[in-house]
Amino acid sequence: HSKPISTAKISPNSCLLATGSADGTIQIWDLISKVSDHENKPTVKCVGHIKGVNDVCWSPDSLFICSASDDGSVRLWSSETGEILMILHGHNQFAYCVAYSPSGNIIASGSYDETVRLWDVKTGKCLRTLPAHSDPVTSVSFSRDGSLLVTSSYDGFCRIWDTTTGQCLKTILKDPHDAPPLSCAKLSPHGNYLLVSTMSKETEPAIIRLWQVRPSVRNIKNYTGHVNNRFSVNLTFHPKENVILSCSEDGYVYVWDIQTETIVSKLNCNTK
Repeated sequence: HSKPISTAKISPNSCLLATGSADGTIQIWDLISKVSDHENKPTVKCVGHIKGVNDVCWSPDSLFICSASDDGSVRLWSSETGEILMILHGHNQFAYCVAYSPSGNIIASGSYDETVRLWDVKTGKCLRTLPAHSDPVTSVSFSRDGSLLVTSSYDGFCRIWDTTTGQCLKTILKDPHDAPPLSCAKLSPHGNYLLVSTMSKETEPAIIRLWQVRPSVRNIKNYTGHVNNRFSVNLTFHPKENVILSCSEDGYVYVWDIQTETIVSKLNCNTK
């Protein structure tokens, strides 16, 4: 890449890494082949966006990549050849985040136009437009069964949607009178808990809140120590261990124990 990397996602089969960049390209890297660092080159390059790439996501079978770009388009690519398979037009501002449904038949995209769109992967048709937020949408993610979609926004709201009806089932907000911008939101694998990352304000540091969403909604844990002042940074539940992970603007990946709320590890990703 000739400009900063904005996103990096490992394929579901753990064999490939897709990176998206402000240079408008997506590059796919082989994680299996044994090569030295100076010989490591992308196996596939996806070229077509006319502005920077903000996010990428993999299809469940690892055969396709979806991307969201500042050019307003959402694009579907072959991960084997880098060929553009489909261009999804509809957002009238930057396309900022994308997610594949677990079944692979629907793509969700969030935009600076404050909407979320659900797309049919086979036809490219927009199935539904959700008037989701009153500020740019910062993240979209599906529940494991695909029945729910979680969105977050700079407006401070996190919402859970029924993907079939488009109905907003729950709105999660810590303080309706002073809501900081949200960076990211992710459901736990079974859908009973929700991680919501808030950006820092003058009077409050960046906080990741763990919410119980079933049977009732309540904030049960809080995690701090990372830096999140300007950008939407990703976070996730560990698939096996009882920890959560988040990116941080200081160049570290932070790992917290879910129960004790303590930092158990900091992974230094700085190159200097």
